[in-house]
Amino acid sequence: MRVAAFASGTGTNLQALIDSQQRGELLPAELSLVIVNKKAQAQERAELAKIPNLRIDHKQYNQRSDFEDALLRTLEEHRIDIVVLAGFMRILSPHFVDRFPLRILNTHPALCPAFPGVDAAQQAIEAGVKVTGCTVHFVDKGVDTGP
Repeated sequence: MRVAAFASGTGTNLQALIDSQQRGELLPAELSLVIVNKKAQAQERAELAKIPNLRIDHKQYNQRSDFEDALLRTLEEHRIDIVVLAGFMRILSPHFVDRFPLRILNTHPALCPAFPGVDAAQQAIEAGVKVTGCTVHFVDKGVDTGP
């Protein structure tokens, strides 16, 4: 299985995937492509690990669907089977999600469904919860609502 990781920032989640791959723990999957949507340290991490990578800047597109079409074309060109959102700070529309049903995984820095969306860890702190964590879930058409 060929995996693409999408990232927007420092790439700590991406680094965990890279480290797992280097230890042979992702088999039969292979991290085959990293896509960032802006200048990001995640891309540098991919380069250091010699993983093909590129930037597809969402700001270069007038419409979300045009940006997502560029992503989809790239995934097709690289024969990608699974997408992992590793700190990717863009919400994917049904236009994109429908092309990869139950094949997009998201890492979310809080326990869903309690703290969806942006600043989830801060939401948990402000709520005063005694236990928090992270959620890995399949992406569906909602925001942090998938199984």
